[in-house]
Amino acid sequence: MRPLTIGVDMDGILVDLMPTWLDWYHANLAEDDENVTIDNITRDLHHCVKAGKKVFDALNIPGWFNDLPELPGAIAALKLLVDQCHNVVICTRPGNS
Repeated sequence: MRPLTIGVDMDGILVDLMPTWLDWYHANLAEDDENVTIDNITRDLHHCVKAGKKVFDALNIPGWFNDLPELPGAIAALKLLVDQCHNVVICTRPGNS
């Protein structure tokens, strides 16, 4: 098999961003009557919260992505691709640019 170059997004593919992001939102930006949960997010998060695009501020915190929990099996699957000599590139854009 010829090695492939495979682009992999980080949030939602390798790590579980949303619980940490919602915790940060409720601690820092949410209004008292606002209770946003994963179950009631129907579009991109900034469309589902009163603070709008300010929710992206969390993604610019240094080290934000360092301790997000792995999605089950994600790292093992990534390792399998590398072990098969594929070139795996983590593709993500910083912040909300």
